Amino acid sequence: MINVPLSVSSSDITEAKLTFSGGSIKSSIKFDSTTSVALIQTDRGMYAEKEDVKLRVVVLLPSLKPYTGLFNIEIFDGKNKTVKQWLDVRGKKGVYSRNFQIPQNSNNGHWRIVVEIMKRKTEKEFEVRKYVVPKFKVQINCPTFYTRSTRNLRCKIKARYFFGKPVSGVIRLQYVTKIRNTNLFLSDDAADITGEFTKSTPLKSSTIIYENDIEVVAKVSDPSTGSTVINSVIVKLKRDGKMKWTLEPKRNDFQPGLPFVTFLKFQNLKTSTMPVKVKIIERKLKTCHHVYKYVVFTNQWISTSLNVDNQGYGKLSLTPSNYASELNIMTHHGADKASETLYASRRNRGLVIHPRNPYSVIGDVASFDISTKKRVTGPLWYIISSRGTELKHGRFGQGTHSKFTCSFNIEPNFYPGIQLLIYHATQNGKFSEDSIFIPVKGNPTNNFVSISTHQRSCNPGETLRFTVNSTRNSVVYLLTIDEGIHRSQHGFDINIDDGRNRS
Repeated sequence: MINVPLSVSSSDITEAKLTFSGGSIKSSIKFDSTTSVALIQTDRGMYAEKEDVKLRVVVLLPSLKPYTGLFNIEIFDGKNKTVKQWLDVRGKKGVYSRNFQIPQNSNNGHWRIVVEIMKRKTEKEFEVRKYVVPKFKVQINCPTFYTRSTRNLRCKIKARYFFGKPVSGVIRLQYVTKIRNTNLFLSDDAADITGEFTKSTPLKSSTIIYENDIEVVAKVSDPSTGSTVINSVIVKLKRDGKMKWTLEPKRNDFQPGLPFVTFLKFQNLKTSTMPVKVKIIERKLKTCHHVYKYVVFTNQWISTSLNVDNQGYGKLSLTPSNYASELNIMTHHGADKASETLYASRRNRGLVIHPRNPYSVIGDVASFDISTKKRVTGPLWYIISSRGTELKHGRFGQGTHSKFTCSFNIEPNFYPGIQLLIYHATQNGKFSEDSIFIPVKGNPTNNFVSISTHQRSCNPGETLRFTVNSTRNSVVYLLTIDEGIHRSQHGFDINIDDGRNRS
């Protein structure tokens, strides 16, 4: 740490040089001569004559410790004339507070509070003007919300005195929304008003992105009394929920340098094409002069389209670089937006599982692709578990590759989902592994049997035809019951054992 004298200016220090036994390093520096920071606060932003101004000045050093030296405070009116001053004052623990009254017949306009500390000045403005008590009220009637399909927003403004008579004056009406944290004025109109004023503002999809709420601000002035009343309402943006989606199978992170495959499951969108953007934040460690290390963050954008099927699934595939630290997946369609952020895995697992489908079905064959950072020699091993119980394990893949395929039958005891763990061990004892949860759909029972008849009723003596369908290895029992006998005899209950004995 170097103590810089107060008399030194910013032009006196331009370079720093570090000398050591092996040589020296030079670096240009920027010197800020700021010796203190002053914060000026008032209790309001506007005052009238004879009103008290509550003033507070907080002075801190660059180290954020209180400044204990002397400073001056001056108050200037709207015509830059000195109204009040306090010279050579000192704050208590860096805080100085005073009250002063706006004199009668003062100059209106923007007044200034100037704090001078060691020839460095800090200013703050407040307004002094004649205050007139409002004698009327302004009401705004607008829709409570608007949607992506709204093309016109119609509002009615009513201005009436408190005793009921309509106000004749001037109105300024503004429709304001925000685009990327910047105010966007959809309309800004001034007109005469006699009690009521109606305005319909077009919302064209070609000129506005429906992202935020709309604020309607009405300012009504009455020239006869000189009073002005301002009121505002918020028209909420109602989203239709088409962008609600989840990642399936669920992923909490990704592995840099390896392909990333996932599915977006849309709740209310099917058989459509959806644009998607992925923001990839890369983190690189660089070295300056072979000594100092620093981190550089860069953003990379990937734009693509998802083909959403009739079940609401859209497949997303990409390969982040080895420097990727964050993935932000975003979809946007009109007012509907959704996003999810995934972070790079804290440890290099060496391999990753790519599901070919977002879920598996009992009785089908599920296949998965596996990618590794380095070429490995098979076999790879897998463990399948469900509801905390290991159900199956085995191995697959032969030869030396960086891509493998694993396939197995989805059995009924896999329902409602399985945790698939795939790993590879080298001769020196190093492991590469990845795990993923796969939802399993279908009938979780071991028997797959259905029965159907060609007619809903028949008479005694007629032949009843029915069809029984079942998968291989299913057990089928057939039991016919005379319902009349069943109802007339008490305790004639049929159970599965009766079915086996009578079949």
